[in-house]
Formats: sequence, structure tokens, C-alpha cells
Amino acid sequence: MDSVNTIAAPAVDGALVLSGPFQRPQSLNLEGLQRYDSVTARPFDLRCYTTNRFIRSVDAYRGVRPGTLIAEAG
Repeated sequence: MDSVNTIAAPAVDGALVLSGPFQRPQSLNLEGLQRYDSVTARPFDLRCYTTNRFIRSVDAYRGVRPGTLIAEAG
């Protein structure tokens, strides 16, 4: 097994819940999230859309695209 591509996830209980005005509210545990493609986003500075004023720095992210989950929930 290639250790470079192995991801060790900590054992946790819980779920990511998409509730509210969705057509198909969802509750996903770690196993459910792992069924989606994973993406990696580089760190970036979050800026206001209208004024371009700096809000905060965002660290690197690896996981499911939030937009994918939101689109699926409708």
C-alpha cells in the first residue's frame, strides 16, 4: 500500500446535516462523505465581493466540495 496516498481519519461520531429550506435534507456521516470525490483547495485570502476588503485568511481545505452537497440537497 502506498503510504503517500493513505489518509488516516480519526474515529468520530457525528454527522454533517444539511437542513432547512432544502428539497432533500441530508445527514451524512464520515462513510457517506467518503463516497464523494475529494478536492484540495489552496490557502487564500477571503475578501468582500463588493469592496474587495480583506476579511480573513482561509487555510488549505481537503474534502468534498460544499457546492456538491448543497446541489444534491436541492
